[in-house]
Amino acid sequence: MRASLLRVFFITCGIAASGGAFGQSDFSELVEQTGIEAGDVAMRDVGNWRKPEKIVIRSGILSEEELERLLPGIDVVQVGSAAEAAANARGADAIIGWCSEQALRRGRDVAWVQIFSAGAERCMSTERIVDGDVVLTNMQKMSSPVLAEHAIALALALARRLPFYAKAMPDGQWRSSSDARSGMHS
Repeated sequence: MRASLLRVFFITCGIAASGGAFGQSDFSELVEQTGIEAGDVAMRDVGNWRKPEKIVIRSGILSEEELERLLPGIDVVQVGSAAEAAANARGADAIIGWCSEQALRRGRDVAWVQIFSAGAERCMSTERIVDGDVVLTNMQKMSSPVLAEHAIALALALARRLPFYAKAMPDGQWRSSSDARSGMHS
């Protein structure tokens, strides 16, 4: 899903060549599947927006080949930590994967930060984000189905007392005591 969201961003910001790797039908289909909605202001209309020359991105999201195909002529720096993102932020137009005060202090040209979590509270202490100098986007729309599925799975696990049985597994036992039968059972 992260890679899909990045493709949407690259297409909507006009980074990918017109009619390039992902056509209008792919974009429309992805928007329909995910429920992503356009913001009130296009990135191209944000005061400090310009065609990106350098993007710092969390490594392991897209392959180097895919990044080169999606972002021709753009210096894409893949990094493995927030500290590396901050160290490489100078001259970056976007940071994908982290938000930190240190990275935004070093990356004075950064216009956009994409985080991979649904919650963005930790980023709201970053002055440039709070001031609206940097656009912050998160994975709320992309994460919602996964979070809901996980909550349902945990509720079912508790209803079926799976933790009780899981604790018996290292002993190689399948306990069927009355303790395990309290609550929901068949």
